[in-house]
Amino acid sequence: MSMQLAVPSQSLRDVRRGVAQAADAQVLQVVRMVDALENRGATDAVLEPVRARLRVIQPARPLRFARLLFMPVDPLIVQPKDWRAGTPFLPRTALMVLSQAVRRSIEAQQGEQAALLPRIDGIIANANTAQTCLVRQAGALVWPPAAAAMRRLAQQSEGAGLWERCAAEWAAQGLARAELSPMAASLAPILAHAAALHDHEHAVATLSRPALVAMLAEAERGGARAWAMMASLLTIRVPQAAPAVLAVADGRPGLRSMADTATEAALSWLEHETADQAGSIGDAAPLDVARQAALLDALLAQPGDAARRRRLAEARQHLAEGCLHRFEASLQDQAAALQSLPEEPAARDAALDEMEATARRLRRFEIEARRVGGAARFDALLKVMENAVGAAGLAPMDRARLIEILAGPEAAARLLRA
Repeated sequence: MSMQLAVPSQSLRDVRRGVAQAADAQVLQVVRMVDALENRGATDAVLEPVRARLRVIQPARPLRFARLLFMPVDPLIVQPKDWRAGTPFLPRTALMVLSQAVRRSIEAQQGEQAALLPRIDGIIANANTAQTCLVRQAGALVWPPAAAAMRRLAQQSEGAGLWERCAAEWAAQGLARAELSPMAASLAPILAHAAALHDHEHAVATLSRPALVAMLAEAERGGARAWAMMASLLTIRVPQAAPAVLAVADGRPGLRSMADTATEAALSWLEHETADQAGSIGDAAPLDVARQAALLDALLAQPGDAARRRRLAEARQHLAEGCLHRFEASLQDQAAALQSLPEEPAARDAALDEMEATARRLRRFEIEARRVGGAARFDALLKVMENAVGAAGLAPMDRARLIEILAGPEAAARLLRA
């Protein structure tokens, strides 16, 4: 039985204001409540003020069919007010319409394809987005047939009933009917190569040039918007691929224009990501900062006017300040934990193990964040932490080990000498 929640628009606005001002723990409570709804409708809008924070906190979210389907295109999903027809972005209001159309299209097929949905639903039942192996397993099953479904939708080759139903639902979201087929055509090549995009993003690997050229060539057959979407995603997810994307477009005026569009989309995504860097430093934080720093470098290496360079400089400053703020807050949490270590030996050892695991994550984060700037401030923060550890009631080797993980062997030796 599906759950729905009908909330008056004024109440939704009040809730949104409250969520925007809430602490991380309260935000996560709201997220769990919203995620429990199968038909979220307008209620989903309460999360809009904190979406940037959620990308930083990265809570595990239920692995719903629609969320799994559009994971590959997530950087290009925007709110309806920010969407413009013909751009390489996807309005959030289109997600449920298109995911339902994909399900109906797969259900209407014969043989093995029709049997895929129960398998996919079984894999993602009670799963969440943090279970990367399940994401890959379910994604490998859903993305290829979803690409085929998008092609059929773009060509209006589905049964008339399926097409009209999708078109009516699309229009009900305030989207122009004429945009449905082009959007489906643009998403088809993205979903066809979704596994490669997902794997390379998480492995921080560089796609081979032949693979990249093949992906862009298939996207080009889907139209200019499809090429721009693929180029945008490659630039954002695999920043090292940016020069190769530009090389494909060189000498081809039509593609060069789309390459500029992709660069603008990547810069807009980066600005959005770096605008709000509040939140804790989770396991994925070092990788995220490394990707953002690599994207900054890739975009700075491209030709651009003074306005673009100013935007990139501002994005670098926001990223650097956000990283420093998060690092300082995390060190303060570590210092507070030192003051409340359990007395019981087993519990104390477990708490120290947890602190060391956190210290390793902070060290990885700090190394990546230093690429963006703020080296002197990082040094000062680590010196304060070194003093805090030195003053804590720990055995000398425990103090040295913790500081060695956080600040390196020289700092640990200095602490032992003291």
